[in-house]
Amino acid sequence: MDFSQVTFLTGARALAQCPPPGLPEVAFVGRSNVGKSSLLNALWKRRAMAYVSKTPGKTAEANFFCVDDVFMCVDLPGYGYARVDKSVKRAWEKFLPAYLQTRESLVHIFVLIDARHPPQKADVKTVVWLVHGKRPFTLVMTKKDKISSQRLEEHQALWTALLREYHHHADLLAVSIKEPQAVEVLRQQVAAVISVPEATRR
Repeated sequence: MDFSQVTFLTGARALAQCPPPGLPEVAFVGRSNVGKSSLLNALWKRRAMAYVSKTPGKTAEANFFCVDDVFMCVDLPGYGYARVDKSVKRAWEKFLPAYLQTRESLVHIFVLIDARHPPQKADVKTVVWLVHGKRPFTLVMTKKDKISSQRLEEHQALWTALLREYHHHADLLAVSIKEPQAVEVLRQQVAAVISVPEATRR
């Protein structure tokens, strides 16, 4: 599995529009300006598979991609909902928790957070919701190249302390699309969660 064979399948704004459950799915979610689409393109070794916009919040639906005919990658709309109609915002607010909580083939969630900032309210809300819902997830700190090592360690410590408050452990990665080695670590993490036996995923 080399993450180079990526096929776009469909976009969905409601559960009924999602592909039938089948291959294991990993979902990527984060704030609307966290750099999710850019990171996915780096992860897949493709320049323009996931749409990248200069305007935050342009991922308007859940985009399903088949990777190497082995698993599905789901690019979820960014929360924060920058510059979208209220009707679209309401649809996303209904779809996201329903998908994350009930999707049978969803095996892992990668929560992208901006490494430049300490824990933000929207990110904390998402993480706490996943903890209470007992959904397996990994925290991925993006844009690590734009912050000092000391500040990065401080923010990592804040997230670790937050998870400890809820008696929860989750892997915490720091990446940058400008650092191929860091992206490769994320690829390995994705491959690892795909290979976890179904009985131990939750």
